Amino acid sequence: LETTKGSAKRFVGWHSLSDCLNDIVGEVLAVAPPDAEIIRETACLSGIPYVHSAWGVLARHVRTVTSSERLVGEGIDEREIALDTAIRAWLESITNDDISTAVTNAMSRTLRESRANTYSDEDGRMTNRVTARDTDLLEVVRSAFLRHIVTAGNMIAPRQAHACHRMCVYEMKPDPDDDMKEKMVIESLISMSDIVQFLYEQSEGFDETLKRRNLAAIGMGALKQVFPDSDVVCTLPTTRTLDAFMMMHITGRSVLGIIDEPRGKLVDVLSISDIRECVFDVKNLTGSVEEFLSRRKPKHLVVVHEDSDFIDALAALCNSGIHHLFVVDLSGSPLRVITPTDILSRITLPSAHRVGWRFDSYEVHPDTIGKTTTSA
Repeated sequence: LETTKGSAKRFVGWHSLSDCLNDIVGEVLAVAPPDAEIIRETACLSGIPYVHSAWGVLARHVRTVTSSERLVGEGIDEREIALDTAIRAWLESITNDDISTAVTNAMSRTLRESRANTYSDEDGRMTNRVTARDTDLLEVVRSAFLRHIVTAGNMIAPRQAHACHRMCVYEMKPDPDDDMKEKMVIESLISMSDIVQFLYEQSEGFDETLKRRNLAAIGMGALKQVFPDSDVVCTLPTTRTLDAFMMMHITGRSVLGIIDEPRGKLVDVLSISDIRECVFDVKNLTGSVEEFLSRRKPKHLVVVHEDSDFIDALAALCNSGIHHLFVVDLSGSPLRVITPTDILSRITLPSAHRVGWRFDSYEVHPDTIGKTTTSA
């Protein structure tokens, strides 16, 4: 919110945990910039991003390369291995002092300064109360939540496309400070998780053929990875926490599986929400993931198997209050991650219609087109 005249507030946009991570990454890039070769290869391998089919998922050209892929060497470009090796070497060169400086600089920014770096890629849409009242829930899911948003990318991460995770419902009311104007009054905030929770509460009325379909049969297991974003990214407990979050940023993920050994058992989860605990003590970022997880508030690890039913996955997400549900094999090794986006995308397809709008870059970020702003 931005203060306008007197005590009036004006909604000017969103700021999410992804933006917080982007701020830290941006400061790390400024304090310890990567080699020009990394920047050039990231741009070359990213190519011109495109949207994959109707699902709004950009092809992920730049990725981390696993040890097994390095050994087999199938399906990977040698340049991908070279880029991955260069990024790992660059991360190792980042010192604890660099990390401390980057976090201090990121946390000292104002929200206006932070939002100037989002380039109008905020993860949220707006709709007025009249539209919300006249639009059924199915169309809201299809035309607002599953309509993709493309992020800008940076020197080490390509552009990414993802679903919209939240929507604001507002109403225009007379401005008490100016009879000739109206002001936007926020009435409610609806998240994708709210929709999934509502579906679970109404699941008794679901058709049994949907409720009892196993995950593998609907493309949510390991055998049918229909969607390009369905693979799971994992790391070891010995990985430095900053490097893990960097991996999350580069691959466009919001969660990493923590495994006990390469291709081993899932032992914990590091999600983007953990960045909230890291920024208040830089030791959380400079130490290992294992050290951070030992200090973090314990979380119960919830998993399902690919022969589990769809309703089981829906229940696990809602009853546990989580946003990432790992599918594991019989030995406990992770196969993929299920998110609220997966749940909604299996029930309906995105629509060509549009519900909700997002702020224009000129309105929110005039400095991105050569204008200047003053800090509020």
